[in-house]
Amino acid sequence: MNLIDILETFAQEVPSLIACSVVSIADGTSIGAVGDTQTFDAAAIDAYFAEVVKKNQTALSTLGIDSATEDILVTSSSTLFLVRSLPQTSYFWNVIISSRGSLGLTRALMRKYEADVLHALP
Repeated sequence: MNLIDILETFAQEVPSLIACSVVSIADGTSIGAVGDTQTFDAAAIDAYFAEVVKKNQTALSTLGIDSATEDILVTSSSTLFLVRSLPQTSYFWNVIISSRGSLGLTRALMRKYEADVLHALP
């Protein structure tokens, strides 16, 4: 399966999913995205979160922490943003769900599909 097919399959299993994408950390461009891109400017969100990932890496390095970040969670009253680093790559997986969604289930499904996403990367 290609990346879009994997993301679409993943999206069907995540209750309250708004959008998800796989994004280059280097420049913030998405290499694949699905979901409601009319309500959310997915390209802008991906670009901003690329900067968050870079700043997180800088912060950990400054603190002398050499372990990789598993994920970064940003919450608002209506939305959860889950940014998961894809190991051994220069990409992250950005998943946006409604605050009514299940963070635990979303994380579990991301772990379930991570190998498929990694395999589909360029």
